[in-house]
Amino acid sequence: MIELTVLRKGIRHLSDAMGVAISIVVFFGMTDLFAGQLISPVVLGNSKEYPLAGHLEYARDPAGRNSFRNVIASPEKIHFQPLEGYLSKGYTRDALWLRFSVKRQNVFPETAMLRIWPAYLDSVTVYLQEGQDPENALAYRAFLLGDHIPITATSVKNPEIVVPLKFHSDKPSMVYIRVKTGSALNLTCSIHTIDDLSLHTSRFIISRAVILGITLAFLILNLIVFFRIRERLYLWFLLYTFFIMLTIFGLSNLYGYFWPSLLPLISDYVIAFGVAGSTISYLFFARLLFGTTKYRWIEGYLRLIITVALSMIVLVPFGYYSLLAQILFAGMLGVIIVMTALSLSAIRQKDPAGWLYFVAFGVANPGYFLQFLRLLGIIPIAWWNCSAFELASMFNLLFIAYALTEKILLMEREQISIARSAEKRALRLAETMTHEIRENKKQLEIAQVSLKNTIDRQHRFMRMMSHEYSTPLAIVVANLDFIQLTAPDVHNTYRKEMESIRKAVDRLVELMDISLKKSRIVSPEENFRFSLFPAIPFFSSLMEEVRSIWPNRRFNYPLNLDFMVIFGDQYYLNKLMLNLIDNACKYSPQDSGIMIDIRKENVHVVLMVVNKINGLIDNDIDILFDEFQRGNASAGAGGAGLGLWLVKEITERHHGRIYFEKNANSVTVSIHLPAEQGIP
Repeated sequence: MIELTVLRKGIRHLSDAMGVAISIVVFFGMTDLFAGQLISPVVLGNSKEYPLAGHLEYARDPAGRNSFRNVIASPEKIHFQPLEGYLSKGYTRDALWLRFSVKRQNVFPETAMLRIWPAYLDSVTVYLQEGQDPENALAYRAFLLGDHIPITATSVKNPEIVVPLKFHSDKPSMVYIRVKTGSALNLTCSIHTIDDLSLHTSRFIISRAVILGITLAFLILNLIVFFRIRERLYLWFLLYTFFIMLTIFGLSNLYGYFWPSLLPLISDYVIAFGVAGSTISYLFFARLLFGTTKYRWIEGYLRLIITVALSMIVLVPFGYYSLLAQILFAGMLGVIIVMTALSLSAIRQKDPAGWLYFVAFGVANPGYFLQFLRLLGIIPIAWWNCSAFELASMFNLLFIAYALTEKILLMEREQISIARSAEKRALRLAETMTHEIRENKKQLEIAQVSLKNTIDRQHRFMRMMSHEYSTPLAIVVANLDFIQLTAPDVHNTYRKEMESIRKAVDRLVELMDISLKKSRIVSPEENFRFSLFPAIPFFSSLMEEVRSIWPNRRFNYPLNLDFMVIFGDQYYLNKLMLNLIDNACKYSPQDSGIMIDIRKENVHVVLMVVNKINGLIDNDIDILFDEFQRGNASAGAGGAGLGLWLVKEITERHHGRIYFEKNANSVTVSIHLPAEQGIP
């Protein structure tokens, strides 16, 4: 039993040792296999173009410190692996090495072109074997390429990464490529004849020029529409079109021809600004188009993506573009799904442009979806997704523009419908108002007749009252004068009572006189008789009347009125001045003088009365010229509050203006009457 156990242990140890030996053999065999050339060389024959898919090997260089000499001299440290198709590693900070061998047949030209795409790779170094020993670094010639190298510093002036290949023998030649970039590490390679590459470059430039031209046409059209409509939706679509054009321009690497010296400085910024700007404007456009504010979680998600895009623009100089681009493109995959769902929701809500939205986002979104998946390294780079972004952008711009056009037409039809409805309502309202106007006109005519009858009765009443009151008042005044002359003792005994009677009679006479004047002015049948008359006779007559009424007051008046004429109704202007002077006499100290002036100012004649005042005038000036309004300093002064009202009425009938100025101890009232040309 002991021997059997020992035998079993021995067999087990032997098998373990054999397994280890086999593993070591396999390991070193695989190492030698990877270190050697596993994949067959590219044989150049009758064809003009040779894609290198299936002929490439790659190796990772995480630290990025291995030199080309180390790669060749230390194959045990750099393990090349076969690459199926082309390189598609997404966003990585690693440097990668590619290699392939190429063999020329006699039918193929001695000079060819190696084309590497895309052109926005930051740093691409190509090592071409020109010597006989493929393991000697000195047998290779290096080419520094990428969008961080000015086009003027490259051996071949081309918008893409192009390297000339020269074959010195019919033996296979090795080509090594080192790639390191801050953008997505996706890469294709192909070998072309010189003529074929020239044709390919021409097609590339023409196709990009056509795409940029179409985008520019959309940009100009949207700019015109925005300035005509002034709608924010079109502003964001305009910005989206601009940033799409900037992104395509950056991806095409055409700006290197315009600013060769600036290419290494702006290459990363052009694409970053284009991508971030188009994302931001696209999302703001979608928010307005679909009204995402009513969907809280969608609104929050879109704001998050906008924040990432803004951060990418700010942090490009600090080397965070790669990280933020991955987050942004991963987030945009979700945005595509959200936009498609919102366009379907618009169809369900029977939005007339819903199907166009769905087509716009449904046709373009797969292209963007493929572009983002390729940039993230999820799907391999291939011919069918190389131009996905450009084609998707064209379809997106075309169908969105068409959808917005339909939206404008729909709004126009709605406006026309609203206008027609408003027109019908306006016609009905006009008919109703016309009927009401006719009825009101009838009522107004009746009211005018009634008002005329009332005014006529008022005039007759005033004339009758004036006649009936004038005789008794005259008798009272005559008897008072008779008593004063014939019975001075009685007059002296009852002086106070007789003075009261005389004041009451004067008050009644004044009220009757003012009432008659007011009745005449407000009468529509009272016509003012305008004429030109000289100022001297008018003023002389006025002053005679003033002195007879106020013999104890002192008046200052102008002495030189030669050649001055006044245009107006002489009778009513006389009443106007008498009322102003009467008002000045009532509300000024007895021993103070009153200044009366008539002057010419430009095209106006100014009638002016200035007087001292007994106290402060606190009333609003405009109220003083209202009917039955008196100043707060009128206590003890006679009057009914109609004097200044009559002044205002007469001035307005002359199309003039009243100016009332007051200071600490005086008041100035000036009447500005227009010249003859100012009277209609």
